[in-house]
Amino acid sequence: MNWNNKCFQFILLIIFISFSFEDDTLLKTEWTQKYIGCPKQMLFETLNGKNEKLNDLILVTSDNNTLSTLSMNYGTIGWRHIFEDSKNEVKIASSNNVVYTIFSDGIIRAFKKLTGEMFYEELLTSDSIENYNVFLLDDYNIAAIFDNSVYLIDTKEKTYKLYNLPKDIKKSAISIGILNSESFYRIVFSLENIIYFININKDDFKEWNTMKLEKMEINHETCVISGNILLCKTSDNTKILYYNNEDVKTLNIDGKIVKRILSVTNNGMFLLSGKDFTKIYDLNTSDFAVFEKSFSNFYVASTFEKKYLISIENENTITLYNSNRLSTPIFTKTLEQNKKNYHLITKDIFFKVKKIGTNINVYVARVSNDCQIDFFETSNEEDFLHEWTRYEDLSYISQSDFIDLPLSEMDMLFEKEFSNPDGSIIGNFTLRITSQIEQTQTLIRKYLKYISKFFGKLSFKSLSTAGYMSGLKNKKQELYDDDQPLERDYFKFKKYIIVTTLKGSIYAINNENGNIVWKIYIDPKFEPLTDILNNLIVPFFIQRTTDSSMFSNQGVVTYGITGGKTGILSFNMITGEIIDRKIISKKLMRVEQIPKQNSERMRNLILFFGEQPSDIEYYPSLKDSDIFLYDKPFYLLWINKETGQLRGTRFDFAKKYLQTVWIFNRDMKDEYIANIVGKQVNEKTQSLGYVIGHNNVLYKYLNPHMIAIAYGSRKTLEVSEVVILDTITGKSLYSSKLKGAQLPFKMVLCDNWLAMSFYNLKIRRQQMSIVELFDGHEFKDVSTINLWSKSYPGNFSVQSYLFPQGVTAFSVTKTDIGLTTRSLLVGMPFGSIAQISKRQLDGRRVFDVTQEQREEGLIQYIPELIFTPDQYVTGNNTVLQIRQISSHSAGLESVSHIFAFGKDLYCTYIYPSGKFDMLHDDFNYHLIIIILVSLVLGSILTRYKANYHSLKQSWM
Repeated sequence: MNWNNKCFQFILLIIFISFSFEDDTLLKTEWTQKYIGCPKQMLFETLNGKNEKLNDLILVTSDNNTLSTLSMNYGTIGWRHIFEDSKNEVKIASSNNVVYTIFSDGIIRAFKKLTGEMFYEELLTSDSIENYNVFLLDDYNIAAIFDNSVYLIDTKEKTYKLYNLPKDIKKSAISIGILNSESFYRIVFSLENIIYFININKDDFKEWNTMKLEKMEINHETCVISGNILLCKTSDNTKILYYNNEDVKTLNIDGKIVKRILSVTNNGMFLLSGKDFTKIYDLNTSDFAVFEKSFSNFYVASTFEKKYLISIENENTITLYNSNRLSTPIFTKTLEQNKKNYHLITKDIFFKVKKIGTNINVYVARVSNDCQIDFFETSNEEDFLHEWTRYEDLSYISQSDFIDLPLSEMDMLFEKEFSNPDGSIIGNFTLRITSQIEQTQTLIRKYLKYISKFFGKLSFKSLSTAGYMSGLKNKKQELYDDDQPLERDYFKFKKYIIVTTLKGSIYAINNENGNIVWKIYIDPKFEPLTDILNNLIVPFFIQRTTDSSMFSNQGVVTYGITGGKTGILSFNMITGEIIDRKIISKKLMRVEQIPKQNSERMRNLILFFGEQPSDIEYYPSLKDSDIFLYDKPFYLLWINKETGQLRGTRFDFAKKYLQTVWIFNRDMKDEYIANIVGKQVNEKTQSLGYVIGHNNVLYKYLNPHMIAIAYGSRKTLEVSEVVILDTITGKSLYSSKLKGAQLPFKMVLCDNWLAMSFYNLKIRRQQMSIVELFDGHEFKDVSTINLWSKSYPGNFSVQSYLFPQGVTAFSVTKTDIGLTTRSLLVGMPFGSIAQISKRQLDGRRVFDVTQEQREEGLIQYIPELIFTPDQYVTGNNTVLQIRQISSHSAGLESVSHIFAFGKDLYCTYIYPSGKFDMLHDDFNYHLIIIILVSLVLGSILTRYKANYHSLKQSWM
C-alpha cells in the first residue's frame, strides 16, 4: 500500500511537470480600458428613497464632450455618450431621473440617468448657432436656448413653444440663467453687456414679454444667479452689481480684486474670492459679508441644493461648513496624499454631503491638474478613506513604446561569463566555472520552488478530484502573481508600456492586464511641445534598454516649462525612479536621438535650441572618448513651414556643426504640409525582393532614408500632392498629384512601399492607395550614398482600393527580424481595429493574373478591400476615438504586440502570418509527456522482466 501511494505521488508530480511545460502563448493577452476625459463638472445625486441605485451615481461631463456616470463605490463607468468632436462643448441640465443635453447642432436630447437610454430627441433649429444653453424650469419643463430664441419644452407631452427677443436685435445674445419669480419664468440674457429678460407666465405660456435692464451694464462672463438674485461685475470689472427682481444695487467691494463668484445656495447666498480672501454674502438679508477667510480655496457642494461648502488648505486639509451655520465648521480632516506624486496640484473639488439623522457622510472627488480623480469617503468622526482612483489623463496619450522586462537571473549569470574580455585565461576560466555553478543553483532553486508550491496545495491524506484540480497550476493567475520575479519570459511576451500624456504625466502599464505599475507627474509648470504639424507632443526616448545587466535602463522625456524654458526628465523605466531632472533656460526647437550607442550602451540626445554650436547640447553630455565612436555621418532634414524650404544637413559631433548638403525650395503660398512620415528607426527587413516567374527576383528599393510629405491646398483644404524624398541626397524618388483627397490624410512608410488612406470626394468612398518602389531585376548594394550616386528606384507599382469604413488610425505591424508578412492596422470610427495583410494591399495586383503570378501567390485585383470577421483585432471590444496604434515585436517572429490609444486603451498581440513558428492551440502537451514517461517506465520494466526471464532460463 505504501508503494502504491508513492507511485501515485510520482504520477501526480509527472502531471504537474507537464502543466509546467504548457505554452504561455496559449493564454491570450487582451484588455481594454475605458475613460471619460478630464472632468469639467461632476454632479452627485441627492438622496432618493425610491431608487437607491441613483444615490450611487456621479454625473460627469468632460472637456472632450463626453457625458457619463461613475459609480461612487467602484469608480467604474456606468454609461457614457460621446458627442461630436468640435470646439463647442455640450451643455446639460439635470433633474431627479433625467439629464438633458444641448449641443451646437440644434438638437435637445434626454437620457435616463440610471441606464443612459435616450428617450427623447428633438431638432429645434438648423440655423447656424453661436450661443446655446439648457435650463431646468421645473419637474416637467425645460428651456432650450439657441441665440435669441427660447424653446420652452414640456417633457411630459413632448411639445414646445418658441419665444424670441425683439426682432430689431440682430446680434446673438448670451443666456445666463433662470431668475426665480413667483408668477414668471424669467430667462436672463446678456447682449452687448446689457441685461434682457424674457418673462413667461407660469400659468399661461401664451402670455409673455421682454424687458431690458439698462441700469445694469455688466460683464456676462462673471454673472451668477442664486434664487431671485442676479450678481455680476460691471463691464469694466470695477464694481459688483446685483439685481433682486426690484432694483439694481452695488456691493461695497472692489471688483478688480474679485477673481471668482459662486452661488452657495439657491436662495441668494454668494461666495466672492480673490487672491488671499473669501467673503460670503446673504443678499436677501444684508449687503455685508456674513463670513470671511484669508484664503480662497473654497468649493460648493455638487448637488442641486448646494448648501454645504468646503475649504482646502495645504492641498489636503478639508474643512466642511454648513451655509446655515458658517461660524462653526462641521469638521476638519485630512485627505490622503500620494507621496510619489507630491507635485500634483488640486484643480477642482466636487463633493456631496448626505445627512441621515445625526450621521454625516461626506463623499469627495478630488481632480488634480493632470486630470487624475481620487475619490474619498468619511462618516462622522472617521478619517477620510481613499476609495478609488481614475487616471483620466490616459485619454490624452501623446506617445507610447514597449519595453522588455529585465533579464532573468539565469541570463544575467550567463552574461557574467563574458563580462571580462581583457582578463587572463585562468581568470576567465574561473569566472566561467563560478557563473555556471551559480546558474545550476538558480535552476535548482527555481524548480524546488515550483514543486514546493505544488505540494503545498495538495493534501494526500484526503485527496479528492476537486482538491486535485484546485491544486494544479493555474497558469493565468500565476502570470499575475505578485511573488513572481520581475524578469522577462523566454519569448518576451511580458512587457511594460511606457506612455506620456499631454497633461504632464508618465505611466508604466503592464501589457498583460492593463494595471498601472507606476506614475510620474512631470512638473507643475509643464507644457507640451509642438511638432512640425502643430500637434502637441511629449517626446519619449529609450536611451538604454533592459538588455544589459551591467548598466541600469534609462528613459528620458523632454517637455516645455512655462516661461519659454525646457525640461528634461530621465527615469528608470522599470521602477519609475527619477534619475535626473534638468531645466534649461531656452526654448527647445528640435530634439533627436543618436542612433548609435556610446561606450556605456546609451544613445544620447541632441537638443537643438538653435543651429549654432552654442545652441546645441547633448544629453547626457558626450565624453571626448565617445565622440570618435560616431564616425559615420548623421543626416538631418529641416523643414520651414512658412516658406516650404527643405534643407538637408550633415551633423558634426565633435564641432556641433550643421553643414548644409542640399536645399530644395517650394512655393508654399497656397499650400501647407498636411502630413509627414518617415520610416521606423532600426526597421528590420529580411526579404530583399519577390521571387517571380522563371526564378527571377524583383528586388525592392530599400532606402532607410526615405520620407513622405503630403502637401495640402489652402483653398480647397484637400491634399494636392504626395512626395517621397531621399533625405540624404534631396532627390525626389516619387511624386503624385491628387484630386479630391480629403483630410485627414493618413500615411504609412515601410520597407519599399508607401500606403495612404483618405476620403475621395470624387468617388465618395474611403480610398487606400499604395506605392511600391523597386530596383528591378538586378541587386544594387551601394555602400556609400552621395549626391552623385544613382539612388533612384528602377520602377514603381501603384494601385488603389476602396475601403468600406472611415479610418482614424493607420499603422503597420512590427516583428522580431522582419520575416513575417506585414499587416496594416486600421482603426475605424465605430471603435474596431482591422488588420489588412500587405498581400491584400499590393501594388502589383492585376485583373488578369498569369500562371506565373498565380505560382508566385499574387492575388487577383478587385477594387474593394474585403476582410473577414477574423481580421477584426478587437473582436467584441469597442475602442473609441482611436488616434494611434503602436506595434512592437516579441521573441517569436510570428507575434506582433499592438497598443491602441485614443479615448480608450486597447492591448493585445496578433499573428500577421499565422502561427507558423508555434504549435497549434489544441496540441496536447500533457498527453505527449505522459506517453513519453510511460515509454521510459515501460522500457525499464521490460528490461527488468527480460533479465528476469533470461536468468530463469539459464537455471533450467
